[in-house]
Amino acid sequence: MTAYDFVVRNGTLIDGTGAPRRAADVAVKGDRISAVGAPGSLRCDSEIDATGLIVAPGFIDVHTHDDTALIDNPGMAMKASQGVTTVVCGNCGASASPYTRAEINHFLSLLVKKPENIAPSFAGFAAKVEAAGPALNGAFLVGHSTLRMSAMGEDLMRPATTAETAEMRELLDASLGEGAIGMSSGLFYPVARAATTDEVAETALPLGKWGGLYTAHMRDEADDILAAMDETFEIGRRAGAPVIVSHHKTSGRGNFGRMRETLPKFEDAMKRQEISFDVYPYVAGSTILRKEMLDRAERTLVTWSDTMPSASGRDIADVARELGCTPHEAADRIHPAGAIYFMMDEADVQAAMSHPGAMIGSDGIPFDTHPHPRLWGTFPRVLGHYCRELGLFPLEDAVRRMTAYPAARFRLTGRGTVRAGAYADLCLFDAATVIDTAPSRSRSAPRSASIAFSAMARRSGVTASPQAAARAACCACRSCRPSRAPAVEGRAPSAFVAAGTFHALVTLLRLDRKRGDRAGFEALERDRLAGLLAEAVRTILDALERLVDLGDQLAEAVARAQLQGAVGLGGGAVGEIGLGQTFFLHVLQRLVRLLDEVALPLQELLAEVLLLHRVHELFAFGRPVVVRQGDRHRNRSLLTRGPGAGARSI
Repeated sequence: MTAYDFVVRNGTLIDGTGAPRRAADVAVKGDRISAVGAPGSLRCDSEIDATGLIVAPGFIDVHTHDDTALIDNPGMAMKASQGVTTVVCGNCGASASPYTRAEINHFLSLLVKKPENIAPSFAGFAAKVEAAGPALNGAFLVGHSTLRMSAMGEDLMRPATTAETAEMRELLDASLGEGAIGMSSGLFYPVARAATTDEVAETALPLGKWGGLYTAHMRDEADDILAAMDETFEIGRRAGAPVIVSHHKTSGRGNFGRMRETLPKFEDAMKRQEISFDVYPYVAGSTILRKEMLDRAERTLVTWSDTMPSASGRDIADVARELGCTPHEAADRIHPAGAIYFMMDEADVQAAMSHPGAMIGSDGIPFDTHPHPRLWGTFPRVLGHYCRELGLFPLEDAVRRMTAYPAARFRLTGRGTVRAGAYADLCLFDAATVIDTAPSRSRSAPRSASIAFSAMARRSGVTASPQAAARAACCACRSCRPSRAPAVEGRAPSAFVAAGTFHALVTLLRLDRKRGDRAGFEALERDRLAGLLAEAVRTILDALERLVDLGDQLAEAVARAQLQGAVGLGGGAVGEIGLGQTFFLHVLQRLVRLLDEVALPLQELLAEVLLLHRVHELFAFGRPVVVRQGDRHRNRSLLTRGPGAGARSI
């Protein structure tokens, strides 16, 4: 029996601490790193040749809304393809538990699309995540707005009463005891805007008892940002909790350049209490569509709309023209919906990101039809654009902001560094080529050129190069498919599994090699394949039905055009553009949008079917891991393995 399960050799190690890179081999046994040694000093029957690649800890996405994406999309390709191995969920005051109501309102629809994914207790929700078997580790915050909706129903445009605050506090206390790591707030949003500082601080009191965190989407990120910072710091002090300010920015043209005010304020407050913040590497933000935000943004793109699906991916001004109304009226008419808002200054983004207290968080919204590019491109963009191209910080520091630093801030014991005894969360990437190519107008996955490799149990003992492994394991990976939309900022997409570029899947970094689990995995895979194929068939049938309808409209448009003499059968316009031609062009535009809508999801479904088949052939998957806050006495993290396995402290 070999001492290790596999060895990553010949790579350049950046261990996450900020220390200089060095050549090293890394050995993995089970779910832990067994040894880190000089090149050639560690040998195993199963080896991965990382020549020319950086070996780093798996990245930690500290700001996500992936709560139920871990259940609905357990492959988590949008994060796995970037090198992310752990996601922190429940941000901005929104979490899927503890939620005691049946209805899912507009605010909660940001992260919950299926009622069956909510739970009245954190323990119940954690069980749902574990049963789904997600590929990534998850750490969960409890949302203050979720607590508010549970205690107050829809009567949210007022401060909570003393009794309601006590109810929220009890729900939070129970959740922390069941494994949640802290509380988030989103006082910016209508559902929590009426909450007073006292309400939030009183609700948050159990954080000190359990050693939990307080993260805040602040009440204001524009004109009144300094007062909002004071409020946030006060809540943390009163709760006895470390503070993490979410997606720090100064939004709106009138606030461009105000990082010169906010960053010194952070530094001053950091002398008295534990405070940090996260940043995403884009000048545009994304959340639910709110008409009051339109005036603040230079431009607004619709990311999804339940009322008007065809609005997805379009400028709100274009949607308003189609509806014959103002952009503000259009926002009301296509509600509920989401949007991307261009409202930040690049110099401010760089100033915030380069601050020593900054971590990296994507803040991507996983269920958007046309998501913000940060969902797929955040981490490769930091590594490729800001680190390599702009030289904003050394590569070692970029990795630190994504690994050891957030692991320390979020109390993720045993993660964020490559060292003997740490969890085997690993990421490999080519520092010379890694870049984001995530488009802002497409639902399809970009090819980020970020490498992620995890401690999977390889069934073959053959030593493989990263390029060979990529061709074998990742030919169906969504991160390798060509993007149908233009690359962000005109950047050309990276080559498809080209030399020096390795695309691989990040999967669960815990191994369970018991043969008894094989049959269960195969049964689960068969069920999932059947479900995916059924969904693909439904998508095709729906597309055909809609195409037939559009064909009828197209025929009608041609007939109208001929009658009006605007368009002849041989083509070519005659005289002024008439109603027939206008309608004809409108239908053609709808046809193009429909094809884009239908083709991409179908492509993703079929890719996932192929991916599951490939995974079944090559790898033995591990079980899911939910990162939980430890017991009140030792304050250690707990990890709960999959169904039937108990928790153990680390």
